[in-house]
Amino acid sequence: MKLKKLLTVFAVMVAFAFVLAGCGDPTVKPLDGTATVVIDGSQQKVYTVDLKKNGFTTEDRGWDLVIWLADNEGLSFTASSSAYGKYFTSIGELREDAASYTYISIYTSVEEDFSTYEPVLKVDYEGKTLTMSGVGISGMHLESGCVIYFTTKYPA
Repeated sequence: MKLKKLLTVFAVMVAFAFVLAGCGDPTVKPLDGTATVVIDGSQQKVYTVDLKKNGFTTEDRGWDLVIWLADNEGLSFTASSSAYGKYFTSIGELREDAASYTYISIYTSVEEDFSTYEPVLKVDYEGKTLTMSGVGISGMHLESGCVIYFTTKYPA
């Protein structure tokens, strides 16, 4: 009799675990459209990624997109980590050079990630005004039509 109760409890627990595993996070949704990554070096390199086709969701971040580009499109980069998250020391042909005060900046079209520090730095790309990101690449949000723009140039 004890064995039958134990097996019943175990079966209910297993069934409940399967139900929970199948639910997933209802706030995570697949992304539609494309994301554009621009490396603004001596020759501008532009990558366009179909977010839906490649399985990106609202849970993914800019870092996931860069990793996808490295794995699928040959984008090269080096990155380090700090208390603030990951940052690039090189991406594409862009290189950080502390001796010459050359650093890689990231601009974005995703309003949620805009920097609020004054002065707010902006660049134009293909008729879109992009704002310096206030978060690092590992925190940057993706959305349909977003642009992530890397440069070492200081905006005029």
